Amino acid sequence: MLQLETFKNGILHHKILRAKKPSFGGKSHRTVGDKRKPFTSEITEDIAIHSVDITKMTPPNTFTTADPIQHTEKYGSVLPIPELEDSLDELVSKLAAIINVIRDGKSISEATAYLAIKDREAENVAMGQMGFEEKQIWTCYINGNCKLPDFNWEVNQLPPPTSKRPLKKYGRRAEALNRLYKTDQAHEGHMAWITQYHASELLPIVKAIDRVIGAERNLTAGHDGLSATKFADLQSINLILRISGQICKRAESIGTRRKISEAQALLASHRRRLQAQRMRVGNQAG
Repeated sequence: MLQLETFKNGILHHKILRAKKPSFGGKSHRTVGDKRKPFTSEITEDIAIHSVDITKMTPPNTFTTADPIQHTEKYGSVLPIPELEDSLDELVSKLAAIINVIRDGKSISEATAYLAIKDREAENVAMGQMGFEEKQIWTCYINGNCKLPDFNWEVNQLPPPTSKRPLKKYGRRAEALNRLYKTDQAHEGHMAWITQYHASELLPIVKAIDRVIGAERNLTAGHDGLSATKFADLQSINLILRISGQICKRAESIGTRRKISEAQALLASHRRRLQAQRMRVGNQAG
């Protein structure tokens, strides 16, 4: 079930997409005990209220930092990136949290909700390519007013297509699905399952995000074989290093400078790994 909520003129417009019994030409493609819900019907409810606590898209991830400031309490589950007006203590705290993301083998861009690469130009280009339904659900998504259905990454998959063109399309949409769910588990088989069983429910937002990723890629002249997430990580690190370097100039304490320098060295090391992977993939393609 996918829930869409918009708040306008004191009215919460609450749209519920509920599953209805599917028809597969007399033959079911489901196994015994399979509780998947193909296809949906819409029920719209208007609730007259003046405030609403809307569940955000971001999952309740937590990150342990070496700094006494607990980011999950201060900032929520999305980690903030350094900003020029940050104090030195704020910078040290943010860098400590970001370094722990790297140590945990997770994506910096996903942990920071792609804050370092928010590009209005790319979004505007993508929205110009979206259909009405895609644009509507994209607006809902970026405003944080969409609730995603739970997704079982181990179960919800089918054999991916074997033809080159459909496989490439499913690969792109799997990257979009990863960004949507803030994970790295999605692959072509998951998109095959969604297309078969949840086309009307999830495909519009996946297509919209796919268009945004494509626009980002075009505006940065491609990513030479890196996945969209890793390319976003590379962009994120570049911005974080640039801003932290400018803030560090204000540091008078040797201890503070050392903490910042150590974090910068780890970020630079991770950047070199990504750059090496980018070069290796580019050489193989050539």
